[in-house]
Amino acid sequence: IVPDPPKKTHLILFAARPNGTFSPAASNALTTEGIAVFENLPSGRYKVHARSPCIEGTTEVELEGDTTITLEVTRFNALLIAITDQSGYLSRAGFKNGDIILAVDGREFTYGEEIIQALAGKEGDLATLTVLRNGEKIELPVEAEKFLNYGIRGGAWSYVTR
Repeated sequence: IVPDPPKKTHLILFAARPNGTFSPAASNALTTEGIAVFENLPSGRYKVHARSPCIEGTTEVELEGDTTITLEVTRFNALLIAITDQSGYLSRAGFKNGDIILAVDGREFTYGEEIIQALAGKEGDLATLTVLRNGEKIELPVEAEKFLNYGIRGGAWSYVTR
């Protein structure tokens, strides 16, 4: 639901009403391990909404019978590349659609955001990115500033879990 569980993340459970709208049913804060438990829920359709100072996300679940659900937040620790312009910087630097960035200069990360922060700290320097492509790890050198510059990169990334 959320990339990284901030300390003040709350999950709100909304139950479906007969008219199709949803009403709040329960609320729970994430533990330090990124887990929230909702117990003895009756059958029905629910929306789970994660809310924190910096992140929001929603998903729907359908439950049968009295159920206890445990929600664990997945930490995104890699970046998935999507090429949108073959003449853009990402393509010219050697990236392909579906490449997954695992590390910067040999350092793997716990949170996807740390990858961006490491590149932002390079300020124009070269960085070597460890990339997973078709099950094999390869190294791609990039100019950090060009990689981060939306206007010239010719693609996008999204946070993923490897």
